[in-house]
Amino acid sequence: MRARIPVWFGTARPPFVPATLHWHVTESRATVNFVVDTGAFDMILSEDDAEDLGVDMGRLRPSKTPIGVIGGTVPSYDLHGISVAFTCDKGRTHTFGLRCMRVMANKSGRRGGPGGEEACSLLGRRFLRDNDFSLHWEFGKEKAHLGAPDRHGQETKGDFIP
Repeated sequence: MRARIPVWFGTARPPFVPATLHWHVTESRATVNFVVDTGAFDMILSEDDAEDLGVDMGRLRPSKTPIGVIGGTVPSYDLHGISVAFTCDKGRTHTFGLRCMRVMANKSGRRGGPGGEEACSLLGRRFLRDNDFSLHWEFGKEKAHLGAPDRHGQETKGDFIP
């Protein structure tokens, strides 16, 4: 039986999955709404959400490659020592440790600034594939959920090394 992680729908943003990020370097935590984006290659944290977690962007090392977006690329930075926890429909939590998460620079400024676009954190297909998720979507009803593998009590997966 697969655990179900609800996908939330709203009028102000695309469908998303709330998650709790834990940055082990500072022990800080923040709730992030990850847009479910199977067109995005990887899981990406927006600069705004990284700052909400207490990250000083000026102290992060640039990633080797920028992030491709419609119309070009944007710089990205490597955030190490992070885990992401999703709450399932039965109240259980699935936590995934990550060696590194890429942070996407937001050229529009904090929360998009005046007239700017807010950059969203993305839940992309590599994270979903590598962790054996499935996506179930009823478009007409605006209902969706992620199917997460039932790990029989194992709450942490991934390659995070504290």
